[in-house]
Amino acid sequence: MSDYLVGIILGAIQGLTEFIPVSSSGHLILFETLFGQRPGLGLNFDVAVHVATAFAVLYFFRKEWKLLLDSFISGGNPEGRKLLLALIIGTIPAVVLGLLLGDVIETQLRSLESVAIGLVVGSILIMAAEFLYKRRKQEDRPFTPLQALVVGIFQSIALFPGISRSGATISGGLFVGKSRYEATKFAFMLSTPVIFGAAGKQLWTTIPTFDPATLPLFVIGFISAFISGLFALSFITALMKHRTLYPFVIYRLLLAGALILFVI
Repeated sequence: MSDYLVGIILGAIQGLTEFIPVSSSGHLILFETLFGQRPGLGLNFDVAVHVATAFAVLYFFRKEWKLLLDSFISGGNPEGRKLLLALIIGTIPAVVLGLLLGDVIETQLRSLESVAIGLVVGSILIMAAEFLYKRRKQEDRPFTPLQALVVGIFQSIALFPGISRSGATISGGLFVGKSRYEATKFAFMLSTPVIFGAAGKQLWTTIPTFDPATLPLFVIGFISAFISGLFALSFITALMKHRTLYPFVIYRLLLAGALILFVI
């Protein structure tokens, strides 16, 4: 299998699994473990495809981002200001945990054992969120600072492989009483600054060792992740208007069981 084909596949895996709550980092680690690490791939490549999914969020929710930009510039839109404040507060927990444990997570927890554990723990979070969701009244009002902080804490847990950023943050939104669609939209918008921040931190430390010969591979992976990310965003936002996350829980637990029985 050529490196370019691997780049396309890994980009597609990242784009699809970043927004579908099955853990993008877990699937990337699984694929790289099963098929072998290729030259030019690794953490730098992971950064490239993660940034592609962040751009997919920017494009998919471009109307919401424009609202934020307008409110930031003019200060005349109260809804935009509330959303901007919620995103800032919700980003803080992941930034703090990333600064404290980011290097440890990236270097010592990139294993199938960690992925299997994360898949199970993330599934428990999702099931708990779904259980509570049916027992409380949902609202579509803007996120309060406290609600945003709670969702941000859920997002920070997803720094561990296998948890799933989308699964954790959507679960956080359901925990604080938001509708499925509002929880999903906020979860994806909240992921954007964290992805760009983590990418910037990673590039700052690894750019001196970057091999220009691998640039075409990175571009192919980026395009693949961006296109598949847009598809996944369309799918999951439509699905979450009327469906639960339980089918993804079943998949996650089956995958965790398969890892434990046949791979680890």
